[in-house]
Amino acid sequence: INEAMNILIDNEKKRVEDLESKKKTIVSLWETLPEFHSEKTVLPENRFQSLQGRNSILVKIEQMTKTATKSIHVLGTEANFIKFYHTDFVDYLKNTKSELEIV
Repeated sequence: INEAMNILIDNEKKRVEDLESKKKTIVSLWETLPEFHSEKTVLPENRFQSLQGRNSILVKIEQMTKTATKSIHVLGTEANFIKFYHTDFVDYLKNTKSELEIV
């Protein structure tokens, strides 16, 4: 199991390194795209997002708890929340300065 875990960890590290090495190229390509709107559109304050994968969810929760100014609403089943038992999920929620509602 130890060797299998090392292989999985190395694969993820390689994937992140590949993404980091391509960052400048991707950003420069993005900046070459023409803008279609002359005025910046204002996004509505309320946004609904559906996320999949523990890492994606943890990163988003961390970002939201640090930047939210009014409230955070978290929706999930008991089974969903159990998956985050051994993570920093609860700490992120506890440390937010915004109003928190878990549904």
